[in-house]
Amino acid sequence: AAKFMRVLLDCECGNPATMAQLAHEISERSRLAKNWLGAKDYRELKGDWLHEAKDFEADRQARREAAEFAVLVAEARASGPAAQASAAAGLYVDAIELLRRNGGSPERIAELRARRRQLQEASMKEMQSFMTKTDITDLVNEEREIYRGKDFPTALLILAFRYPTVALEELKKQTIESARG
Repeated sequence: AAKFMRVLLDCECGNPATMAQLAHEISERSRLAKNWLGAKDYRELKGDWLHEAKDFEADRQARREAAEFAVLVAEARASGPAAQASAAAGLYVDAIELLRRNGGSPERIAELRARRRQLQEASMKEMQSFMTKTDITDLVNEEREIYRGKDFPTALLILAFRYPTVALEELKKQTIESARG
């Protein structure tokens, strides 16, 4: 539903007030289900629709509410059996930025920054070192055999055309699709 709402928004289809209300209702259902990420995403969508309706203060309020849901997303990541302080600290960045850009109180922003710092410090305990050995001898020998006995211009041509080039348009398309989720 969120992707569909984004498509409608991008196409400037739909009544912004109606769509903002729908996004709010879905956000509330997500909140009641303790689906903080869903609640955040739909509250941001509500803000997008309100912005489209040129109700800028309501847009900013919706985004401040989304920031508070982002805090809940971060705290959920910071607790429980699969807790990750480093991931939670990164999620706090989103919440802080939403508040900062949308008129959040300086006190609340400072509070969230302090919590992010705590999580960053805790994340240092999560850091682990590891080593791995990779033997590339066979790969190197295979490559040497390909060029053995060839003069330099021929070897250079083989090297230039041996591996497929990057299709920039395809890479761009994949990147955009990946970013959209």
